[in-house]
Amino acid sequence: MWNDQYRRGVGFRKEPNRLLVRAAEGVAPGKALDLAMGQGRNALHLASRGWKVTGVDISDEGIRQARAAAAERNLVLDAVLSDVNDHDFGTAHWDLVTMIYAGADPGWIERAKVSLKPGGLVRFVARRRRDGIR
Repeated sequence: MWNDQYRRGVGFRKEPNRLLVRAAEGVAPGKALDLAMGQGRNALHLASRGWKVTGVDISDEGIRQARAAAAERNLVLDAVLSDVNDHDFGTAHWDLVTMIYAGADPGWIERAKVSLKPGGLVRFVARRRRDGIR
């Protein structure tokens, strides 16, 4: 489903998430993990600000698009094709972990917290279920 959606280029924003942009302002760049990265809008923004970014996604088309955009913009991005459920986030490894519209899996959130260095940031944005919309 995600491969098709990214190929069609519809159903998602292309600019970085405003809350993430604001949260990262004034924060010294470090190592960032972008979970369910999609086509890389947030990972690319962080990379453009000097962050060393690893983005993880299950969609090979999303990974392809993120890598192409990084190359086009001369940005370094480690784009990893992996199911987030199986991916090793590490322990005390990241300065920033993002989960932007990646769902609200409590297991991912707990694993994200463990993967942060002391003083690290988690930015989590989810859609609220209402009126049958997910």
